[in-house]
Amino acid sequence: MTDAAHEHVTPAADALEIEAGAKRRLADEYDAAQERGEVQRRGGDETSKAEVPKVSDIGLTHKDIHEARLIRDAEREEPGIVKLRSQEELSKPTAAADVTAAAKEIELIAIRAGAELSAEHLHAIAVALRQLTLPAPRHAERDRLLIECRGRFYSRYSDHAAAQDLCASWRRYEATAWIRERAADACPQRHVGTEREFFWRMLRACPRSLSADRVRRIFGRLS
Repeated sequence: MTDAAHEHVTPAADALEIEAGAKRRLADEYDAAQERGEVQRRGGDETSKAEVPKVSDIGLTHKDIHEARLIRDAEREEPGIVKLRSQEELSKPTAAADVTAAAKEIELIAIRAGAELSAEHLHAIAVALRQLTLPAPRHAERDRLLIECRGRFYSRYSDHAAAQDLCASWRRYEATAWIRERAADACPQRHVGTEREFFWRMLRACPRSLSADRVRRIFGRLS
C-alpha cells in the first residue's frame, strides 16, 4: 500500500469504527427497549402489542436493526473484526456512483444512531462499506443452522425457552460426544435427523457453543 493510500485508509477506518460503534449502541438500546416492553417484539399477545410502538414508529426499519445486530454480534464474537474488514475494504477501488448512493444511506443510519460524522467521514465510510459484509460467513452458517434447529425442534417454545433448552443440550454434546466426533469428515450417521446433527454442523462452522442469551438474540433477528 502506498503512503498516500495509507493516509486515506487510517482516518477512513477510524470513521468506520465510529459508525460501527454507533450501530452497536443502536442494537443494544433497541434490544434493551424490547426487554423493557417499550417497543414491539415477535410473538406475544396481539392486543397488548397494539399498544406498544413498532420499529417504524421510532423512525427505524427492521433492516436497520438487523444490520446493527450483525455488526454488534460479530464484534462481540471476534473483537477487532470491524477494523480488520475496514482496512481490507478501504484498499479496494470504488465507483463514484456507488460511493454517492452508499453515502446517502449511511448518513441516514448514522443520524438515526446518533453518530456525529462529517461529510468527509461519511464519504470514507461509504467507500469502506460498499462490499463490507458482517458477520463472517461461518457465523452466518452457524446462525442459519440455529434458526433451522429451533424451527424443527423448538417451534412451540418462546425465544427465551428455546434458547435455554437448546443451549443446554448443545453444551452437553460439546462436552461429551463432540470431543470424539470433531475429527470426523461427516456427521455420524446415528445423529442424522436429530438435534445432534445440528450441534455437530454448528460446531464445525464455529468451534464453540454460545450462551443462551446470545442464541436468543440470534432468534430475535427474525422479529
